[in-house]
Amino acid sequence: MLFKRKRFGIVFLILLLLQGCSNGGDVSKVQIDYGQSSIYSREDMDSAIQKIKEEFKTWKGAKLLSVSYTDDKRAEEELSYCNELKDGADFSECIVFESVFHSPKKDSGAWNPDQDYTGWQWYLARSGKEDWELLTWGY
Repeated sequence: MLFKRKRFGIVFLILLLLQGCSNGGDVSKVQIDYGQSSIYSREDMDSAIQKIKEEFKTWKGAKLLSVSYTDDKRAEEELSYCNELKDGADFSECIVFESVFHSPKKDSGAWNPDQDYTGWQWYLARSGKEDWELLTWGY
């Protein structure tokens, strides 16, 4: 019985330490706005949003609040821009999202601390039904 308690205590402490080390970007409560699209399905958008979340998780202390699909017109207009972003690229599809995020309270780097940033854009592209590639983000 004592051995089980010690083992449980050790596992609990390890989990607690791991949680404390996890100070990357928080994407746990992000609101998604899929908008209207005749080009992309929700599944297409979800796979692109997953790439955004993966990147955002590397942003220490920031919190992703919302991600919104811009629109089909923007996706079509930005395809040539996406192809310019990568040498030799021949993307056939582009998708653009805007987001709102909250900057870290401390060690905010280039951002003002403890502030919401709106209109942050994310550009992704792919060829056919390949995986989305996150090409650039910012204003």
